[in-house]
Amino acid sequence: MLDELTTTSAHVRPLSRTQTMRRQRIIDVALSMLDTCSADQLQMRDISQAADLALATVYRYFPSKELLLARVFEQWCESYWTRLARAADGRANIDRLADLTSRSVEAYLSHPNMLVMISELQLSKDPVVTAVMEDIRARAERFFLAALEGLDPIDASGIVDVVFVVMGAKLTAWARGAIAMGEVHRAMQTTIRLLLEYQDLSLIGATE
Repeated sequence: MLDELTTTSAHVRPLSRTQTMRRQRIIDVALSMLDTCSADQLQMRDISQAADLALATVYRYFPSKELLLARVFEQWCESYWTRLARAADGRANIDRLADLTSRSVEAYLSHPNMLVMISELQLSKDPVVTAVMEDIRARAERFFLAALEGLDPIDASGIVDVVFVVMGAKLTAWARGAIAMGEVHRAMQTTIRLLLEYQDLSLIGATE
């Protein structure tokens, strides 16, 4: 991975146990600090002090704050994926997708700072950051696709794309204080109902 310690060659040098623990401490400290400050307010110097490491050491593991934040988001998503890993409730696609979406929305309830950070990371021009964000999205997408049974893969992927876009927009509005969390849940339920009911009607029309 490109953000690890490297030699002067093109090959990545594996981290030692001590280095791995040090790298993880940096991520853990940054993640904890995001509970009380935004990504914009978070400074590498503050992270180094809280982690009891030299600033140069932090930069040695993470050449940019943007890359560190991408890894922080990846770490946070581990708990998010644990939440999604529980089997979705309901026998119908619409119920399972609604259940997964509800759990996803609730994951951000106590971490609103994550939402603004995600928006910034998605605009990154750093190829490593882009790769991390794409991997995170792909992993989350798999949970949602697994809840949609009997659909054409392209249709299922399109439905999940729409759900992700609407969810991101509504959660961002919530984080800004523009809408209440209840409105986020209602918007997602409406979106899912329209998407899946339309899909069902299309299937019925195709068989007539």
